[in-house]
Amino acid sequence: MSRPGPTWVVAGTSDVRDIITGIAYQEGRETVATVATDLGGDLLKKHCPAAKVLVGRLDPDGMKQLIHDEGIEHIVDASHPFAAEVSRNVIDVAAELGIDYLRFERPGIGPIESPVVKMADSIESAARMAAAMGPRMLVTTGSKNIRVFADVAKRCGVKVFARVLDVPASLEAAREAGLTEEGIIKFSGSQDGVDIFDLLNEIQPTAVVSKDSGITGGTVEKIVACEALNVPIIIVGRPSIDYPKTVNTVQAAVEAVAVWA
Repeated sequence: MSRPGPTWVVAGTSDVRDIITGIAYQEGRETVATVATDLGGDLLKKHCPAAKVLVGRLDPDGMKQLIHDEGIEHIVDASHPFAAEVSRNVIDVAAELGIDYLRFERPGIGPIESPVVKMADSIESAARMAAAMGPRMLVTTGSKNIRVFADVAKRCGVKVFARVLDVPASLEAAREAGLTEEGIIKFSGSQDGVDIFDLLNEIQPTAVVSKDSGITGGTVEKIVACEALNVPIIIVGRPSIDYPKTVNTVQAAVEAVAVWA
């Protein structure tokens, strides 16, 4: 029996390290991991030496080229819960090429009963809610949508502080959105949820904005800190995507790959 071809792991969360390790060492399968940023690539290369790591954003044509060049036979989509466009493109490409697809979706935070938690169904809604709560908003949703918050804040006379990855693209996005150097809070990614108490005490925001990045994504730590300091926190709900097949534990993902021929 011939050995299965490589599994493409679309990386986007810290859970992907365990998924790649499980596929490579438990199942003895070759893995090709793709990640959008150099920082993510460096971390994967450090923690997952058995994987072939490729850095760069892929459009559908790039995905097809990758599948062709690497001989990909299976796909595990472990991209970030809010990387909706990436997942939709991967789903479409997998269906077009007849390739096995599996979505690893880290569990969300679920319903939360807390006087400081407010839910928003979009980034735009979260920006308006935060601006209405007072003169200082702390945004922890990344740099991709920072201009939305900056534009709303400017109209409402609100000061924006944004915590973004300390990488050139993220910092440039924040500056282009009009944030001052004071308003740009740099972090490495591994600090998520660790220094939130100090950050809140330093900035004294009237509202915090976060995404439902999941139990292991730092959202819970932000809620705990906001509750302790009585700061409102707005949580942006996840996008709705019709995944063909989904698991929500690392072990389930590894076991699903094991049954692929």
